[in-house]
Amino acid sequence: MLAKAWVRFTVKHSWLFCALLAVWSAGSARCQTVASDGAVGINAQWELGKSSTWWIEEQRIGADFITAGVAQENPNLIKEGVVIFHWGFAHQSTNGSFPGTAGGVLGPMYHSTSLFVEAVARAAIALSGYHPVSYTLPAGTYSTDLTYWALHLTRACNWLLRSTVQPNGILYDKPFTHRRWLLAAALGESGVFTGNATFSAAAIPYAEDGLTLQLGPGWRASLLPASNGVVPPAVLVAPGANPPANATSTFSAVGVNPEASGYDVSYQAVGLFYAAAFYTVCSRASLKPEIAGMLEHGLDWERSRTSTGGLVNIVGSTRVGIEKEHDGSLKPMAYATAEQAYALAGEETGLARFAVVDERMITRNRAVSAYNPAVDGAMAGNIIWEQGKASSWSIAFQKHGIEWIEAGIADENRTYLDKGMLAFRWAWSHQATDGSFAGTSSPWYSTAEFVEAIAHAALLLQNFHPVTFTPTPGYYAGWAAELAKHAHLATDWMTEPAIENAAWINDAPYTDRRFLVGAAYQQTADASGDSTLNGPAAMFVKDGIARQWANGVWPESGAGDPVIQMQTAAYVEDFLVASADSAINTKTDQSLALAMKWEYPQMDIYGTLKGVSQPPYRLLLGSWQGAAAQTGSALDDVVAARITAWH
Repeated sequence: MLAKAWVRFTVKHSWLFCALLAVWSAGSARCQTVASDGAVGINAQWELGKSSTWWIEEQRIGADFITAGVAQENPNLIKEGVVIFHWGFAHQSTNGSFPGTAGGVLGPMYHSTSLFVEAVARAAIALSGYHPVSYTLPAGTYSTDLTYWALHLTRACNWLLRSTVQPNGILYDKPFTHRRWLLAAALGESGVFTGNATFSAAAIPYAEDGLTLQLGPGWRASLLPASNGVVPPAVLVAPGANPPANATSTFSAVGVNPEASGYDVSYQAVGLFYAAAFYTVCSRASLKPEIAGMLEHGLDWERSRTSTGGLVNIVGSTRVGIEKEHDGSLKPMAYATAEQAYALAGEETGLARFAVVDERMITRNRAVSAYNPAVDGAMAGNIIWEQGKASSWSIAFQKHGIEWIEAGIADENRTYLDKGMLAFRWAWSHQATDGSFAGTSSPWYSTAEFVEAIAHAALLLQNFHPVTFTPTPGYYAGWAAELAKHAHLATDWMTEPAIENAAWINDAPYTDRRFLVGAAYQQTADASGDSTLNGPAAMFVKDGIARQWANGVWPESGAGDPVIQMQTAAYVEDFLVASADSAINTKTDQSLALAMKWEYPQMDIYGTLKGVSQPPYRLLLGSWQGAAAQTGSALDDVVAARITAWH
């Protein structure tokens, strides 16, 4: 049985999936131009004679393609990444350097090379362990590429460690803490991939140095007045020292990994990602607890500069929004890498608050719901009805409050939670004493939809224990009790024999409604503690299972519908959350697995539902994620990864 706190429509994978999805969803937007031969961005311009300089680091986005291809099991993406990497190595000399890159200046060459090495090594580790479940990969498919990379990575690492190169590189990197962790990850990952213990050992001093640079207790940062409308980089204030007299604000800098004598929210995140990546390959076990502590302090500081909506405050940073990229644009906040940092570090430290911030960042540009409650809580068509512009209303419209509740729990966002309850409470003002919603269109079916949503919300809120803020004791439990009360009142009306029997006959053509009612009853039973609803819930679910065709279709009016099939899957998953009947749960699990097996061919490799012009991707994502969690299917997880990355 699923944990009762299951939240649909959120990205909850292992760190690997979180990291790979994050980097691809944002990485695809920053891919710039990739030429047919693999040259990226400014390097493609250089090939055309339109730039005087090329940078090997630009080719690091090959890792975005490869790791995304692994997560989504998309060989097209992997192939693109391979081409990008091969372009880079085609410009490597036998001594391991990349002649002419970064203008041929040793310091920039060193840094640019380390970025490329880290990306290749990280992608190589992912690809070397790639065993897709959605298609058959012939043995040795990528062996030639991996062997080629191992050879050239070895040369590049040896160049980075040369006595005539490394000291200059260290001096060039000195002002930037994140580069210690970059080198540690580049050498550590290369050591693991190539089996070269020398590289693994060489990574340790960079990590040790990085650990010494993090700011500890007593450190603060002060913002200064804006000049010409621009706030200058913040000033770091040592323990016991006074802030500048003209400081506009002063706040904690504990956990800052300094960049250019200040803090930078973007490079803080980048460095923490590299540190977390190094943690996974660190060859010295005694160092790992120190790195975990550094990650915790560093991410906690980064979290203090991040809103509940997942947006990072860059004011006072030394580099982001100030320095320029190679193409002349201002450096943006590295959201994709920040997402990876929270996901990976959260996994390694086991601290739930980092998973919450990761969720906020992943969903920062996505609408919570297509429906925003009015001031009084009315939603969708009910807003128009209240305005006198529609002749009917439906209690089913208010079910969209669940989307705000789910997002509010996943992101621990109190504004979202308040909106969800506002929508639900509008309904109470239209509920009769017998539990019905007098005047609503399609009374029984609409009520079932609404009850399913509020009972689901009640279970979520019963188990809601936020880690990023402390609510008033019993606050959300009170909400859960309120929801359970009204769900139970509504089921009192729904289960009246005459009403339920009529609905049983009227809804006969629709399998999804069998599972809808089963989920509504079972979740209400669990939320309210009324076990008498278990029997009616099981009756509807058993009938739904009996209707399923041998090929997995849950028929709707005698046909299969891939969209409704996924809505049905969501109801099935919600039923399983609440049901404690192992016998019916086993059969329901089997029905769900068979249904997803039928649905799979309806999806393409990019997570698009074939033949449907505007698929409900929130529904699709939640259903595939729920199926993966319930059945343990790796294939279902892959489909969810595809949907997440592309929609």
